[in-house]
Amino acid sequence: MGDMRVTGRYLKPVRQPLDDQLLNILNNPKMSEPAKVAALQQAIAKLSEPEKKALYERLKDKDTKDPLGRQLHYRLSHHSDKPSRLSTVDQILEALKPTPATAAHTAGSDPISQFGAPPDGEGGTATPMKSADLDVVPTATALKEAKVLMGRGIQLLKEHRYNEALATFQEGFRTYPDPAFILNEASTLFDAGRHSEAVLAYERYLSDPNAPRADEARAAMERAKAAMGGREATITGVVESRNQFEKGAEAFQAGRYQEALDAFDKAYELNPLAEFRFNQASCLEKLGRPYAAADRLQAYLDAKPAAKDTVEVTERMHKLRTAGDKAPITATGMAGGQEWMSRGNRLLFARRFDEAVKAFQEGFRTYPDPKFILNEAAALLEGGRYAEADLAYGRYLSNPNAPRADEARAAQAGARSHMGGHEATATGVVESQRLFEQGNDLYKAGRYHDAFQAFERAYAQNPLGVLRYNQAACLDKLGKRELAAQRYEAYLAETPNAPDAAKVRAHITKLHAGALKAAQSAFDRAQTAYGAGNFKEAASAFAEAYEQKPFPQFLYNMAAAYEKAGDSTRAVQNYQLYLSMAPDAKDADKVRRHIHTLLKATGNDLMQP
Repeated sequence: MGDMRVTGRYLKPVRQPLDDQLLNILNNPKMSEPAKVAALQQAIAKLSEPEKKALYERLKDKDTKDPLGRQLHYRLSHHSDKPSRLSTVDQILEALKPTPATAAHTAGSDPISQFGAPPDGEGGTATPMKSADLDVVPTATALKEAKVLMGRGIQLLKEHRYNEALATFQEGFRTYPDPAFILNEASTLFDAGRHSEAVLAYERYLSDPNAPRADEARAAMERAKAAMGGREATITGVVESRNQFEKGAEAFQAGRYQEALDAFDKAYELNPLAEFRFNQASCLEKLGRPYAAADRLQAYLDAKPAAKDTVEVTERMHKLRTAGDKAPITATGMAGGQEWMSRGNRLLFARRFDEAVKAFQEGFRTYPDPKFILNEAAALLEGGRYAEADLAYGRYLSNPNAPRADEARAAQAGARSHMGGHEATATGVVESQRLFEQGNDLYKAGRYHDAFQAFERAYAQNPLGVLRYNQAACLDKLGKRELAAQRYEAYLAETPNAPDAAKVRAHITKLHAGALKAAQSAFDRAQTAYGAGNFKEAASAFAEAYEQKPFPQFLYNMAAAYEKAGDSTRAVQNYQLYLSMAPDAKDADKVRRHIHTLLKATGNDLMQP
């Protein structure tokens, strides 16, 4: 069918020394990391097996002193698209690993069919094969010319020059109608991703009940059919797909991009060529749908992994998605919903949970598909907003036929486990928000104790990690360093992916050190006051030390000071607090007896009526 793309040019690159070529890719500041990987893999694919083996030995060690190897590990070692994928360095090394020797074959077929007659000079008498179409014996000149065309076609196929290979095999068949040309034509069409035409060519080849290698041809035909996703290959479908392509190309050139997209969609349905995916992407980009355009380009590369423009297309996808993250989404209906879904998923993958929630909510308003609710719930759960996640999963599961219902129920149970097994309520979430806003106002007014209480009540209604942070900030302002550190630690435990985690940890360390220093200062003052007989002052200082660092010993000292000051009631209370915090203390029995003595002396050991 010829070139089926409306945009794009192929340029034959000038061959550079290998190291220079790879270093230029690695150090190109205009290329994204995925584009660099694709370019490196494309360059590696052109190497011979000995060249690959030699380069692999140079680069495999991350501590290599080889200049190219050092640049490779330095430039790419910290990059990885997804946790489940190989690192970029590993992808390059995987491409370099020597492959075991196999029989020559093409990317999409078994070994290329050759003529049945032995080549000249290899013994025997070459017997010209009878034409599959004509009941005549071709001339020796035609046979010789056909052999040349067969060799040329095979070489073009190996070089992935599919259109030229097809033309050559077709010319060969016209010159000498041997079915081997049809089989190779089918193989070329398959490798080029032209699966409908490949199926038709295999059917032509298998129409001869005695066709050689029939089992191989049938297997290849089944693979082509599978690649079509259940579509039926017909001659009229192939012809009509060409008509739709031309209609789409004309509309695209005239700036009627939606009409062009519709035509390319129809063309793809009739004949699923990778090039139609590329053209769909061009239309979607013009229509202001960058995420959908990038997805179609990815589909193009998936269907055509050996595409010559892999690097350019990969870079284009990166730019489209980056631009899509910043540009407003103006599409409406299903098209707009798809854009919001793509943006939400990208934000979710980037762990920008609050932004992802907003994107999914906007997507649902644009196109009310329940998938948005499910994804919103997932973003809320990942973001630690457990009560809201519980409610969102409830909304999704209100449909008795909701897909993936078991997964949603399990996730909902996980959200509730973070709330002590309690079920969230809409009124609770609303009240939590009101208390949160009240706490913010009180904090800004410098009323830190009241703000702390508001944040405590808000957390009870909706246990958000951010409320732990706010509680800590209030305690910090009140000078209660150790308690503040504990709330900050709770914030990190409940928000493991907090973007400010490193900063908060550093502040926690500072708070612990400050609390210890303040406790030591208060303890020293208490010791001085106790020694001077100022027991109430000493008790107050010991209490201050305990507030900074809740050591049980401070409670014991406070109790002793109150006892010396003649306040037996407070003395008993603090001795009891000491035992509650240190029940296994060495002097626990002694302290219990002393408590009994104090109570007996005041008459408080008697039972009250």
